[in-house]
Amino acid sequence: MSKTSLLLATATVILGGSAYMLESSRTSKTSAGTNEALFPDLKSQMTSVAQVVIQTGNGTWTLDQDMESKEWSLAERDGYAASSAKIGTLLGSLARSKRLQQKTSNPDLYGDLGLQDVGADGSNSSQVSLHTSDGTTLASAIVGRSRTQGTEAHYVRLAGEAATWTASGNLRLNDSLSDWVKTSMLELPATRLSMVEILHPDGNTVYLQRAQEADPNLTIMNLPQGSEASSEWVTSRFTSALTGLSFEDVQKRMDLDPIQVVKSSFRTSDGLVIQVACQLETTEPEVPGTAPTERLLVNLSAAFEELPATPNEGPLAPGSEALIDLGDTPEEEIDDSAKIQEEAAQLNQAFTGWTFVLPAHRRNVFLCRLDELVQPIVVEQIAEPVEEASALQDVAPPGDPVPEESGSSVVDLPPAEGTGDEGAGSGEDPAPEGAAPEEAAPEEAAPGETPPKIPASDPPKTESPTENPGNGQL
Repeated sequence: MSKTSLLLATATVILGGSAYMLESSRTSKTSAGTNEALFPDLKSQMTSVAQVVIQTGNGTWTLDQDMESKEWSLAERDGYAASSAKIGTLLGSLARSKRLQQKTSNPDLYGDLGLQDVGADGSNSSQVSLHTSDGTTLASAIVGRSRTQGTEAHYVRLAGEAATWTASGNLRLNDSLSDWVKTSMLELPATRLSMVEILHPDGNTVYLQRAQEADPNLTIMNLPQGSEASSEWVTSRFTSALTGLSFEDVQKRMDLDPIQVVKSSFRTSDGLVIQVACQLETTEPEVPGTAPTERLLVNLSAAFEELPATPNEGPLAPGSEALIDLGDTPEEEIDDSAKIQEEAAQLNQAFTGWTFVLPAHRRNVFLCRLDELVQPIVVEQIAEPVEEASALQDVAPPGDPVPEESGSSVVDLPPAEGTGDEGAGSGEDPAPEGAAPEEAAPEEAAPGETPPKIPASDPPKTESPTENPGNGQL
């Protein structure tokens, strides 16, 4: 072997050894971080978390915990109560998350994993940070896209570090209000509702009542004269109005405009009354040609009333006078009043101090007007039997008597004028002597035959003095 070949072989061995040592060192470093907790100390620090800050491209949610009551609130909604269960789920996922695989440390490649800084151009990442009550940061990470294969995982980058990882667990950071706040307001069964009244500022009133306990819908009690319900199910929207009622947004309680506010009252069969003040707020569009923005603002309160409200004094629907008086409900059918009072108190605790924004489709209940529920009564005209009359005229020409449609085949004809038999068979005295002899009674027609016509009788013949036999005197 030449000297040159020996030198080349030696150099190859040295370079190969160096590459092996570098790769071994890199593999050792990577393996050391794999399967470790994303935040190794977070489990032991969980009781110290006083604030959770979530930043997304749509804004920031700041969730604060009262360290004494352990209740959470949302700073961006004036301290409205946040869902402890939803926040606890996020904290648990962060504490259990593990590093599965190290990814790139090159900032130019962060975009492929959705791990750019929040707010950077083209960024769709989110960031979560956990703090103590004195502002100390316990954990902070940028969360990117979810991994599409294998077990649930997300790409993450710890704050202040260049390295990126695939981390286990559900680390999705939602940016909707309903993700951090319980938006459900009421869960009132439809069968429990017994009466609804809606009053508009201009006096337009909707008054509904359940006629019978088993009726699926409410009855319109103040139908205008000449009107009826537009359909059998037109009032069904009201029976389910307070079942699963949720809001889209919430803010500190505001005073509604008395000129616009519509007041409604929902009464249950056991005495719970929900009062709703509703106002439609319209904002002109920023972009010309687009629809205006509408918000349905409501203030709510709850109360317990032992007796039903006084019935509406307006005109009642036909037959409504027969409805059961809800005030006559037997005492054994009414729930314990203390239980209903406690329910009202709990609802007021959630309602007081807040104005809620309802979905726009709820306007068909809380802003409903009476004319939306009724229609004019249509009276059908009965046609004259023209064809039958025409057919009858073809059979019996004008002037001839029309035979009666009786079961008898014998027709009694009136006596002819001048026959002098008006009193025959009536029990009257016989005709005086010298009167004209009566005409023989006509023979009765046999069944099914037409009675013979009676000829007009001649006037009685008067004796002439010249024709007196036996007397020759003039």
